[in-house]
Amino acid sequence: MNKKQLKEQRNKLEKTKNLLMKKDIEQRSAKEQKTIDELEDQVRAINEQLGSFDKNLEKREVKGMEQNVEQRKALEGFIRTKECRELNTTNGSAVIPTSISEEIVEKLDETASLFGRVIKLTPVNGNLEILKEKEVGQAGFFGEGEDLDISDFEFEKVKLEQRRAGTVIQLTQKLVNDSGIDIVDYANDLLVRRLAKTLDKAMILGTVEKEEFEGLVNAPKECEVQPLSGEVGIDDYMNCLNAMHPTLQEKAIWVMSRAEFNRLALMKDAIGNYYLTRDIIEGKPQYRLFGCIVVVSEDMAEVEGVQAYLANIEEAFGGIIKKDMELKHINADTKNALRGSVTMLLDIYADVKIKNEQAIRVLKSVA
Repeated sequence: MNKKQLKEQRNKLEKTKNLLMKKDIEQRSAKEQKTIDELEDQVRAINEQLGSFDKNLEKREVKGMEQNVEQRKALEGFIRTKECRELNTTNGSAVIPTSISEEIVEKLDETASLFGRVIKLTPVNGNLEILKEKEVGQAGFFGEGEDLDISDFEFEKVKLEQRRAGTVIQLTQKLVNDSGIDIVDYANDLLVRRLAKTLDKAMILGTVEKEEFEGLVNAPKECEVQPLSGEVGIDDYMNCLNAMHPTLQEKAIWVMSRAEFNRLALMKDAIGNYYLTRDIIEGKPQYRLFGCIVVVSEDMAEVEGVQAYLANIEEAFGGIIKKDMELKHINADTKNALRGSVTMLLDIYADVKIKNEQAIRVLKSVA
């Protein structure tokens, strides 16, 4: 039994024991008292098993922490000296240890405000095909004895492929040699910030033709919401929200440019309250418009004819990501030798495509 099953079994035994113990000890039969004693023995045995579970868990956690420390030291040694027997290295590159690789994936999700919201699968063998509803079919009313019309729902496949995304940084040899700097954290943070920015840009502007993600700019025409009249106003944002099915609105977010955000931030209702509301979540300010989170992206300035996107990212997109990342350390070439620098390259393989257009609404700007 696992831990959950043991706890459930213990609860059942204790419930039975408590029912028997409602009788005073003088009123219990010998058989009932024997049953109570047996139940107590079983509960005691289960508690001992649960205790061993917790001890083993603590040991695994400690072992995992020690392994992580060892892997970080190995990676740091590789960055500083390019030689490390503990890592799988080939031609100046190293496969990042699993624990650090998972850290980077987690940081990517935290840093990339759009890409981090995509539910990502991890395929074992390269590409992955997911089903996308094309035609649900119809139902109807039929009289007694009448045959129901066969109307099959239709699907089409969305193929998620491995698209390479990467970033490169150059560190001075002086920085690498400085023992007072956590070079692993420094390199990871810098690489993650750069990669997150690139992935989020692809979530908006990416096109399959350019070997990128299928970004929001690829949303079909039926996703468009035209402005009511004149300049796009607050009523157009409400109209855009109403154009999305209520079941998809809960996790929907607004994606807009900095200029559009600044314009909306000054809008007030009839009694002087701002339409944009501000919350502090985990120490960071978060803005909402009509209950939906607002994400400001500098990349929106490159989108023509669109005032803002409203998207439930979890429902709208499907994604994959391979966690086997490769860190390349280059310092033996002429260019780095002349500069006194070290080049580090991090790349991952991932893909994101639109799988549900109903979860995307495009608020068009005035022509």
